[in-house]
Amino acid sequence: MKKILFLMLLLGCSGLESRQELASKRELSLQTTIDLGSVGGDISPGSPIVTVPIEVNNFHYEPIIQSCFRAWQVTIRLSPGLKPYPYVGASVKSGPYITDIQPGNDFVFGVKNNDGTYTFFGSFVGDGTVCTYAESGVFATIDLTSNLMGSSLESLDLVPSPDGAVTPSPDIQDAALRFMPVVYGVTHQDIQISMGEIISWTPETK
Repeated sequence: MKKILFLMLLLGCSGLESRQELASKRELSLQTTIDLGSVGGDISPGSPIVTVPIEVNNFHYEPIIQSCFRAWQVTIRLSPGLKPYPYVGASVKSGPYITDIQPGNDFVFGVKNNDGTYTFFGSFVGDGTVCTYAESGVFATIDLTSNLMGSSLESLDLVPSPDGAVTPSPDIQDAALRFMPVVYGVTHQDIQISMGEIISWTPETK
């Protein structure tokens, strides 16, 4: 009898854990997320620059309070073999999620933080009526390159903003520049460096 009760309790706990896991997954699926998109290629002699898409997914528009997508901020960490191209501020561009609404009516910028991470931010310019409310899309791209030779597997990660930052990452603001609930989703992407073999040559000695 004790064994039966033990098995019933064990099965009950397992079922409870499963329900909790499902509830957690459902909660995440309902959240607005900022995700790294697929890089889609190596850094190589024929293609020394890769473009990383930054996406918003499951964005919730509330027409009554005009909670559309107007401004954003993310922070990234690059492994040592990667760097923004051509430099931090010019490496970031608005994506079609922004530019398809009002081309040229946007602002983007980037800075390198003291801890070695990079924070990028952008917004529509003009009054608060200029914003977008599509459920998902690429709102920014970041160009990366490398000075490495040979072959190396590097990486890019979305991370929180450094301690003491004025605005936390990730961040989305609506038409009235109110902070909206958002979390990181896909936070990691590997980037392959394939810049040919490094040939070691030693001169002959007589």
